[in-house]
Amino acid sequence: MADSAIATVVAVTGTAYARNENGELREIKPGDVLLEGETVVTPDGGTVELALADGSPFLVSEVPEMTLTRDIVAERAAGADESAVEDESVAAVLAALEGDGDIGDVLDAPAAGAQGTGTEASEGSSFVRLTRVIEETPELSGLAALSDPQAALEVEQSDEILPVDAIDDQAETGQNQSVVINVQNNDIFTEGSTLTGITQAANGTVTINPDNTVTYTPNEGFLGEDTFTYTATTPDGTNQDTAVVTVIVTGPATEPEPEPEPEPEIPVPEPEPEPEPEPEPEPEPEPEPEPEPEPEPEPEPEPEPEPEPEPEPEPEPEPEPEPEPEPEPEPEPEPEPEPEPEPEPEPEPEPEPEPEPEPEPEPEPEPEPEPEPEPDSEPVVTAATNTLVDEDDLPAGIGDAAPGDDDSVPTGTIRFDTGGDNLQSITLAGSSSGLTTLDGSAVNFAWDPDGGSNGAGALVGYTGSTAPTEPGFDAGNLVVTVSLDSYTAGTAGEGEVGYSVDLHQPLAHPAVDGQGNPVDAFENNVSFDVSVTVTDVDGDTSPASAASTFTVTIDDDMPVTSAVTGVLEVPVSELEIGGLSGGWDGLTTTSGTGSVTTSADSEGIYIQWGGSSGSGYDFHYAESLTGSTGVVADSQFTLGTLTHNNFRISASAKTLDTVELDVSFTLVIDGIETQVTTTVGLRHTETPNNGEPTDPVNDDLIQISNPNQVQLITVGDREYELSIKGFLDGSGNLVTTARTTETESSSFQLVAEIASTDDLPSTSGAVEPDFGADGPAQDGSISWDTGSGSVTASGTITGSHGSLVVKPDGSYTYTMSREGRDSLGEGESVEEVFTYYATDADGDRVESTVTLTLQGVANAPGDDGGSANAVSFSASVPVLEREAPVEREQDTDPEESGDALPAGTLVGTLEDDVFVFSLSAEGGAPEDSTILEFGAQGNDVLDLRDLLQGEEADGADLTSYLDISSNGTDTVIKVSVDGDFKSNPGDHAKVDQTIRLEGVDLVSGHDDMASVIQSMLDSGKLTIDQ
Repeated sequence: MADSAIATVVAVTGTAYARNENGELREIKPGDVLLEGETVVTPDGGTVELALADGSPFLVSEVPEMTLTRDIVAERAAGADESAVEDESVAAVLAALEGDGDIGDVLDAPAAGAQGTGTEASEGSSFVRLTRVIEETPELSGLAALSDPQAALEVEQSDEILPVDAIDDQAETGQNQSVVINVQNNDIFTEGSTLTGITQAANGTVTINPDNTVTYTPNEGFLGEDTFTYTATTPDGTNQDTAVVTVIVTGPATEPEPEPEPEPEIPVPEPEPEPEPEPEPEPEPEPEPEPEPEPEPEPEPEPEPEPEPEPEPEPEPEPEPEPEPEPEPEPEPEPEPEPEPEPEPEPEPEPEPEPEPEPEPEPEPEPEPEPEPEPDSEPVVTAATNTLVDEDDLPAGIGDAAPGDDDSVPTGTIRFDTGGDNLQSITLAGSSSGLTTLDGSAVNFAWDPDGGSNGAGALVGYTGSTAPTEPGFDAGNLVVTVSLDSYTAGTAGEGEVGYSVDLHQPLAHPAVDGQGNPVDAFENNVSFDVSVTVTDVDGDTSPASAASTFTVTIDDDMPVTSAVTGVLEVPVSELEIGGLSGGWDGLTTTSGTGSVTTSADSEGIYIQWGGSSGSGYDFHYAESLTGSTGVVADSQFTLGTLTHNNFRISASAKTLDTVELDVSFTLVIDGIETQVTTTVGLRHTETPNNGEPTDPVNDDLIQISNPNQVQLITVGDREYELSIKGFLDGSGNLVTTARTTETESSSFQLVAEIASTDDLPSTSGAVEPDFGADGPAQDGSISWDTGSGSVTASGTITGSHGSLVVKPDGSYTYTMSREGRDSLGEGESVEEVFTYYATDADGDRVESTVTLTLQGVANAPGDDGGSANAVSFSASVPVLEREAPVEREQDTDPEESGDALPAGTLVGTLEDDVFVFSLSAEGGAPEDSTILEFGAQGNDVLDLRDLLQGEEADGADLTSYLDISSNGTDTVIKVSVDGDFKSNPGDHAKVDQTIRLEGVDLVSGHDDMASVIQSMLDSGKLTIDQ
């Protein structure tokens, strides 16, 4: 019966298994009971000694597998003295079995005894034991038998019994078509396997099916090669392997061919009648030479639309239907009345005798009236000069500081000649040519005879439906006036009159002209023409001509931007590691004979098992770390090199199972020493050493058991994280599991990293363009170049060393990246440059930059125990008509101010602060300065002694240098370095420097500017050279 015991395992040499009728394998060991029908499997040439149910011995040897049945046991049972056929007799026995001779003649008599004990009396037996050839079965094809069955099998005493090998696969499918792949079909798993994991392909999806196949579905429209991996695991979960599956997706899925029918209209006959007009000109010349043959009578209504009469030019009757236009020759009959002979009655010359009275010369005296000139004459305009007015000169304009600014020419001259008549009046008329204001309102023109500053008349440009000469006109609709100067009427001859142009509001300067052609958006001027009419006393007016027209150009008002600069001091820590040492701890082994030993010297630590020439670990310290060497934060470095000596050992020898590698070193950060010890857990997996190093099945494995461990290190006020990143293999890859080749020494670098965790340096600020008279654009008035060919009003812009977060109001925050911070050494500096644009309401766009200088400084502890994370700002502005610009500088601590500071911003401390503004030889664009906490904690002072030039002179008026005002919250101090406010109080174009005292009102309570300045001097808030 299949469930009845047939034998008991007495001893096993090597590894052996029992397979039941269902194909399930189990490893057997002494004491195990084997059932009838089970198969004994010895994949490595091992032997199994059995005790049969009746107590007799039974040996399974030199056969890969044997099924235990009553018959085979009875047939193969042998006495104690029986033995296998000697090797040299095998050939003879096989030959006898093939029919060459009697097997009785080949075998010795004792080999035939059924109950023999090896004595003469027991000769004669039905049992024959033959040496067989090793046979491999699919389920054990990964193992090879030992060449010497008598030698001790060298195996690992562990739970892993048989090899596993997942082999790469390849499949092919069509576009948009799924494919089922049997990935286990070519795998080598002695005990079978189960798919336990897959990775998703880059261009498709992968799923595991219930039958352990996988289904790959490519992404819509994908063509090409895609890959994914799968992991197969043995049923007991102790062994697994991973393989790669490559899927080639070919050809687009067949699609219905486009139907060519949808173009039936192609053979449209319509173009055929077109040739009809072509024959028309041909008959036309023909009838001309034959006007005589009376074509009129036959208006045959057969207008056969045959355009083919061309080949039949002779049948002139066919073109006869066309003679309808021929009635034109009918006027020819005019010559038909050839009554031309009528002039023949030339006999009329008979009156020729009439000339006889010619001798009467009396009428000749009549030429006397010819010298009398006509008394009337028309006036003419002989010349008119053009003019230009500038939007920059409007109240909200920027003045001459605007880029691309043209010089204003607001006045011109008109020259005229009234001839002999006296002048009566001069009038102007305008042509707007599509001029509009910023809100899109069209500009109209009207003549006001009493307009202008002197009442001589003015051409008025305005918006709306009410003219300036009509009641209810809104002065806010006034755009431009062209006023005539006074002139005297009643004089004759040549004269001239001047005119002036006044601009009252900005105009739109479109980016395209009237035909839609793009024009330069930078300094895009607009213009209108004015025609001049001169009238004399008798009502004659001057004719229109080029000389009587002049052009008024309106110069575009451009935004003005500032090139913002700032310096961000970046604390840089110096890291050093030294005094590296190590040790083994927590060592565990497998069962077996021998021992696992450890040792150490100045160069490293070691583990040995399997004897002095067996296997082991050698960990050699990184030579640079045994002394002292610098390392870079957030960068990887090598602690040492782990070498596995993978040499043959005895099958019964103990081997390493797990061990902890303790690494200790001294970490010095910014001069502060800290002792650090980290532990790397190692797990060793030993595989059979059978002398075939090229077979990956025989690779030993070294695995880091705690790869995700992070150790926090605190030094001063900074924190760092130490982590073991893994082994660096021969391909330069970091791995947590390393494979070592049999009979060789394999080495791997053990890589670690110390990462910083503190906040990254950052700074904030804002760009503040002056949009002038046009004002800012409704959307995107401030935008930034992303560096990738586009602009944005808000978002994050990635720079070389950090990122800039920008907002629509022009504010920004720059934060250094950790890589950028760690790459910066003490004393080093790099620049980050970002480009921004200012766009006004009529589309004018001006470019400028924000430049941040990143300076690496030592991260030395401050006096108060905090880091000296000072942020230094410097900027320069131009001084008009001077070579030297203004420069100011101050260091502030962002920890005290609570946040990183924008460029150009200064902060008062708890002490008495002096804010010094001085001239520099460097150039630059205007930039405002804002001082926070001025006078809030101490007696703060503005020192302008070096900034103001000449204020110490006798009689110097400080109001010519300073314009101080309040916006209700802040005090705004405008500075003219050379005192140009004297004749132009507060003129924007004369401002060299603007200082804003945030949250401070120094103006209220004073009657005039002089008293505000004197109060600041008296209170010590202002220092000058007087």
